[in-house]
Amino acid sequence: MERDQIEETLALVREGTKEWEDAMIQGRALVDESTRQKMPALAADHLRRAVHEFQAAIAINPMRDEGYGWLARSYRLLAQATRPKSEDTATFYLRCAAAIAWEGKCRTPGFALSVFTKQEAKTLLAWVRTTRRLDPQAGETEMSALRVEFLTSALDPDTISDTQGD
Repeated sequence: MERDQIEETLALVREGTKEWEDAMIQGRALVDESTRQKMPALAADHLRRAVHEFQAAIAINPMRDEGYGWLARSYRLLAQATRPKSEDTATFYLRCAAAIAWEGKCRTPGFALSVFTKQEAKTLLAWVRTTRRLDPQAGETEMSALRVEFLTSALDPDTISDTQGD
């Protein structure tokens, strides 16, 4: 009798547990759907949901760097979608994107880093260098500083809820 209850409980827990691949597939589908939207507000809604999916993927398996690359891209696209409504929120999302991309780059050895994550890190490093007029070394130092300052916010699912009204 007790064994049956344990199995039922485990089945319920497994049912609510999302796998890394599921979160990544759902997140990528939401990013794709956001690119088809004509209105920035509709794209932003899809991107916010994608951010949550990629945050979940990272929480499930923080050792797989693809989640960091996709989360960084989602934040970067979300910044573009929200810029017309709030410059400050867009800048915050870009800083979160930089922190996430740099985290993925720093936590993964260069030979194992996915091309996608490497591309996002380079794109956001270029943004930092351009906006602050920094040389390559100072740009990497700034990316590390953004990683320290914004990584916790970028991985926190409540971040999107807190900034959604902006």
